[in-house]
Amino acid sequence: MAIYKSVSEPPTNLDIYNVTSRSFGISWMKPTETHSAENYGYVLQIKEDQDKCVKEIIYRCSDCVGSFQISNLNGLCDSTVRAEIGKTKQELEGQLTYPVSLNPGIAYTVTVTAINDGGRGYPANETEKTIEEAPQVPYGITMSEIGTTSCKIYWKINGPKPGKTNFTVMLMADSPATSKEFTVTGFDMRSYLAEGLEAYWSYNVTVTAATNVGAKTSNRVHFRTRPTAPGKVTGLKITEAPGGIYTWMQISWRAPAILFWNSIIKEYSLDISTSDRNATTQSLSHENNENHDYTVVVNVVPEETYTFKVYATNSLDMKGEVSTVVKQAPAGVPVNIEDTLQVDIISLHQMKNVEDRQFTVTLVQDFFEESTNGQIQASGLIACAKDCNFEGIKILADFNTMDNWQDASQRGFTLYRVTNPAWMDKMQTQCTCGRSKRAVTNVEYTVGSDECSDTPQKQYCNGPLKSGTSYKLVAVSCTNGGCLLSQVYGPFVTAAKEQSDDGRNCSTESIIIGVVLGFTNLLLFVYAGYTTLIIRRNRADKDGLKMSTSNKYDRKSQTYVNESFMVGVAGAGGSEDLETFSNVAPGRESETEYSRLDDNTREDRTTYDIIQSSRQY
Repeated sequence: MAIYKSVSEPPTNLDIYNVTSRSFGISWMKPTETHSAENYGYVLQIKEDQDKCVKEIIYRCSDCVGSFQISNLNGLCDSTVRAEIGKTKQELEGQLTYPVSLNPGIAYTVTVTAINDGGRGYPANETEKTIEEAPQVPYGITMSEIGTTSCKIYWKINGPKPGKTNFTVMLMADSPATSKEFTVTGFDMRSYLAEGLEAYWSYNVTVTAATNVGAKTSNRVHFRTRPTAPGKVTGLKITEAPGGIYTWMQISWRAPAILFWNSIIKEYSLDISTSDRNATTQSLSHENNENHDYTVVVNVVPEETYTFKVYATNSLDMKGEVSTVVKQAPAGVPVNIEDTLQVDIISLHQMKNVEDRQFTVTLVQDFFEESTNGQIQASGLIACAKDCNFEGIKILADFNTMDNWQDASQRGFTLYRVTNPAWMDKMQTQCTCGRSKRAVTNVEYTVGSDECSDTPQKQYCNGPLKSGTSYKLVAVSCTNGGCLLSQVYGPFVTAAKEQSDDGRNCSTESIIIGVVLGFTNLLLFVYAGYTTLIIRRNRADKDGLKMSTSNKYDRKSQTYVNESFMVGVAGAGGSEDLETFSNVAPGRESETEYSRLDDNTREDRTTYDIIQSSRQY
């Protein structure tokens, strides 16, 4: 029959006392029952986190009859942490103590078992945590794997572990970048990869070790991240037609935000391209002032679409991120050559073919074709006889929705559009295309020349005018950017209908009257000459002595008659003009002309009266 040996009961009054960050004391008393004649000793084990043996002490009875072999004991720690202490039988009966050196902030489990003939007995257990302490100062800060936005940071720290330790890696950035802070948990951690940094930026690094008791911080170490291509420029703006010049566009921008310089910027480039032209590039040097405005004015063609690309280039010739704007150059109101060339667009002095329903004017063709500020979309003449308010025509839609001839003629020729969209084609085929001294093309256009009875109601037609009426004309030229109106020209007056109908009759009657009066004057002249000759012959017979004198007065009288003779000529308007073949100023009174007869010719008064009477016709 087998005999089972009982193991000892657990030691009593196990206690942990005088706990510090680096040690505590252990005490215990003998078991209540060892189930053996002798207590051979104790096994004291100190474990970290209930698993790892930190210390093992075997107490052996130095004067007992019985004994034990360590190799026969179960559950022992590794011999590297084991120590033996000899105690007398009497000492083993009393309280035993053991001070142990430990590390801060660690929970230790203390186990004590008594040894008898059956081996290790039941255990007595107690757990206690040492006090944490402030860590040592981290040192040896180094950086490796430095990139454009990241860096790996290394450090060192001396033990022992002071408790639950956190490391704070601080990267203090130059303004205006944001400093970065990273926390690493665990005393054994010795490196950290910091990410999310700014490219080509200066940082100062520290590492702080901290426990619940205190913290210690390393010295600062400086480094800079690596450069990369610059970011986008800021404030990119396209100004249309700066200064009202529609053949210009202004491109302006500022440097990238300083955090996106990413390197040392050398210059800025502006690429300009269109759908049918290769890109051209302009460059501007970088200015250190981050608020500097970079401005480029480029020549453009109105209504053409341009692509503008702006980017920075750094000292390593890295091309930065491109900012792109696609913009159509706007059209503007056409250039007014009235001002630039100082010419009249509609001449008041070259009005021709004036009839009761139409008249012809001379225009400057260049006004309607001036496309510097954009392609001409519509042009022409507008006219009015009353209610002439030209201020409502600002844009192309205003011009294209004006009243036509049909509307205006029913209201007494209020403001209306004279020309249709194809009027320039007709005008060009009729023009003489002569060049003036101001290098402009003059053409003729007849206002009121069309018959509009068959023209659709909503179309524009150059219909007949009203007779005897005064008209004002304005030239109009429109782009998609607006309409240019010339100054107001006029008045242009159509012929009165009565004059036009009776003109031919009046002209014929005037010619007949002129011929009759001329013939009558001729008869009177012959009669007066004949009478004068008869009178002088009679006087010569009476006084032969005065013959020479009489002849002399004959010549004077003849000269007088020639100087006084006037012939009536019928004018084109039916009135009778008097052409005077005389050196005497016209408009003298009859007394002055009569006084030119001297005393020897006063008998010729009859002849003078005849001449005077001929002037009254």
